[in-house]
Amino acid sequence: MWDWIIFLFGALGAIAPEVIRLYKARTKGIRISNWVFYSSITIAFIGTAGVLANVLGARSTYGSFYVGLTWPTLVSTMLSKKPAQTTSLGLVAPQTTTGDEARTWREVLWIIIA
Repeated sequence: MWDWIIFLFGALGAIAPEVIRLYKARTKGIRISNWVFYSSITIAFIGTAGVLANVLGARSTYGSFYVGLTWPTLVSTMLSKKPAQTTSLGLVAPQTTTGDEARTWREVLWIIIA
C-alpha cells in the first residue's frame, strides 16, 4: 500500500546528505557548473529514495528517513569501488584504490547517458 508520508520522509532522508555536500562545496568555493544536469539527477535520486522507502515497507517515518539517508551512500559506494578480485584459492585479494578509480554516482550516470 502506497503511503505519501513514507515517501516524503524517504525523500527527505535523501536530501540530507546532499545539503551537507552542497554546504561543504560552498565553503570550499566549489561551484557546480551544470545546475540543470545536477538538479535533474538529484531530483531523480530523491524520488527513487521515496519510492524505495515504500517498496521496502518502511513502517515508520524514522525508518523511511533512514532508507532515504542510506540510499545515496549505498549507490555511491557501489559505484566507487572495484569488485573484489579472488585468487585461485577463492580468497579475496586486498584492494588498493587510487583517486582515479573512485567515481561518484553522478559521474557514472553521466558516462552511461553520454
